[in-house]
Amino acid sequence: LGESRYAGPQVRLPITQAYMTAGTDSGHQNQPGAEPQAFALNEEALHNFAYAAYKKTHDVAVHIGRLYYGESPRHSYYMGGSEGGREAMTMAQRYPADFDGIISLDPVMNFSGLQTFGNNVGGILQSAPGGWLNGKTQLVHDTVLAACDALDGITDSVVSHYLGCKVPADAALAAKRCASGTDEGPACLSDAQLATIAAAHTGYSFNFPLANGMTAYAPFGYGGEGLPGNWERWMVGTVPPSFTAAPNVSGMNNLFTFGNGYVRYFIAQDPNFNPLGYDPDNFQARVQAVSDIMDATNPDLTAFFNRGGKLIVKEDMADTAQSPFTAL
Repeated sequence: LGESRYAGPQVRLPITQAYMTAGTDSGHQNQPGAEPQAFALNEEALHNFAYAAYKKTHDVAVHIGRLYYGESPRHSYYMGGSEGGREAMTMAQRYPADFDGIISLDPVMNFSGLQTFGNNVGGILQSAPGGWLNGKTQLVHDTVLAACDALDGITDSVVSHYLGCKVPADAALAAKRCASGTDEGPACLSDAQLATIAAAHTGYSFNFPLANGMTAYAPFGYGGEGLPGNWERWMVGTVPPSFTAAPNVSGMNNLFTFGNGYVRYFIAQDPNFNPLGYDPDNFQARVQAVSDIMDATNPDLTAFFNRGGKLIVKEDMADTAQSPFTAL
């Protein structure tokens, strides 16, 4: 397999360092032209994606290694990032005896929460009149930076005191309100745009519990909004969020693209369901069923640690593909 995630160019590939490596397609391969979430209409494929494919891959890899080398692996490790980070946490929670060390990078542990949050903040709120943040990413970035850069005692164009940023940043953003409350151009924020930004920094709350008693998805932090590939890619996109029929229009923000795919294929199980009218309360039983197999939110890692397992979790505080506060 390729290099380890975030490994520097000087780091040799694991397979050249006496490691036997294995990977998985998560238990499915979509047909050309199919939406990424279309596999979820098949319950076996959904369970494979949730947890089973990684267990199967582990067991087959160990068996092949034993046949080839004549002995079992001395140590086993799992590394994954984002969705792969969720998979890594899943292995620690569901199969604590399988891996000696697990590295989970930016893990999408609360998968159900993220996708619902993304459908809301990326789609429902920004499809409201004047709600799309088109052209406002740098305004948000500059406003937050001016309010919070110096909170750590160093003015270096980095928001390092991110936990203390909320109060001054919210006040500074509110001060950018367009006088009429409607979108008056690139120098101010409409009421609908301010509502979208506030929702991004509030998270999402459910009216019923998900797996392991979770009732909310954590908010995004402040800072880094204008970095290449951040809000422009994940929060805003190049076209406003909309939906007429599957598949998605090219150019919409990633939060809505991934979120509405989850809503349509995982929950409604109807590719043509309108995600802009989605309310989890109307699908409670299905949401909870999917959460039970998908979400890696079990805080009890006793079995993994008791058998000597080691876990490293890393978060990126300017991440808007998923909330960095999920794992904190």
